[in-house]
Parts: sequence; C-alpha cells; structure tokens
Amino acid sequence: MRYILIIICFFAALHASGQLSDFELWTGSEVNYGVTKKLDLSLEEQFRFFDNSTRLLEHNTEIKIAYDLFKWMKTSFAYRLSQENNRFDQFENQHRFTLDARFREKFHRFGISYRLRYQQSYSAYYASENGKVPDRIIRNRLTIEYDIKNFKGIPFAEYEYYFPLHTEFYIDKYEFSVGFEYSLSKKMDVQIAYSLRKQVWSDMPVNRNILALSIQYDL
Repeated sequence: MRYILIIICFFAALHASGQLSDFELWTGSEVNYGVTKKLDLSLEEQFRFFDNSTRLLEHNTEIKIAYDLFKWMKTSFAYRLSQENNRFDQFENQHRFTLDARFREKFHRFGISYRLRYQQSYSAYYASENGKVPDRIIRNRLTIEYDIKNFKGIPFAEYEYYFPLHTEFYIDKYEFSVGFEYSLSKKMDVQIAYSLRKQVWSDMPVNRNILALSIQYDL
C-alpha cells in the first residue's frame, strides 16, 4: 500500500508543478488478424478529445503489420492517417509512419517489456514546402505488468520519453502511465489507463492528464 501512496504523491507533485493542465479522453478500438502464427495485421480507429474532453482533438486511423522474430522480440511497421484539430476547430491531415522493435521477458508473474520506436510524421504535406520536411522522433517505453493468479486482469505501469531528432534538445516530453487490461473473452480485451504527459522544452509546459479506454478484438 505504501508504494501505491508514493506513486500517487509523485503524480500529484508532477501535476502541481505545471503551469497549464488539461484533461483528455482517448477512446479506441482495434481489430487484429493473425495471418500466420508469427505475422499479424491490425486496424485501429481512435478518437481523442481535449479541452477537458469537450472538443475533438484527433481522429486516427492506423494499419499495422507485426512479426514475431523470436519469442522475446517482435517488430512492427505502421501507417497512421490523422485528422488533427489546430486548436481553432479546423482539422488538418497528418501522415505518420512508425517502426517498432519490442523486447519482452517474464520473471515469475512479472512481465517486463521495452519498446523502441522510430516515428516520422508529416503535417500539411501539400500545403507548403515545409510540410514535406518530416518530424522525426525516437520513443523509448518501458512497461512492467503483473499477472494476478486466477484472475483475468493484468495491471501495468509504463514510462516513456520522446527524443526529437530535428532539434538540439534531448527530451521533448515524457509520460507516466498506470492501467489495467481485462480479458472479456478469448478474443476480446478491454484496457483502461491514466497517463500524465508533460512537455519539457516549452515556455508554457502543459500537463496533459489522459484517460484512455480501448477495446481489442482478435479475428
């Protein structure tokens, strides 16, 4: 119990230190299809709301292909088309490509995974020459989860930071998350998570408090 209190106090301290803050709601659904035992295809739809969850921030459609290289390593490539709110309720298209390498090990009931992601995105690609210059980011995410005996739910905690390749800064933002994944059936899982995402290099850093709800279905 004392460790839970320490985590809560840590999040509260981070929240209090920010100048601005917002509560966002992210909802999503994902369908996975196993082409072979090692090759998977997935399609995800996601809606993100900001301004205390009263306005649509993004609508994302993502298709991904993933391959199990080893029992402990998986790679994936994804393309995402986003319609993003420019904060004036005008939506602009963004194209994003990601390449992931995910490593996972299990120790008794604990699971530890590390995901390394290269991300390249384009905003206003056809609107200006600058739109053809991509934003390139390296993302590092560490996840710890615990398999509760005789229970279908798995709690987890994550830490992720963003390293931009097009600026001189080392870390652009970081994110702490705690959540819970529950198996509704053999083919359907639901996940709920709370995240605190904080900007580092900004004149007015924003604490983004995110509640994420998603459902996954395996064909």
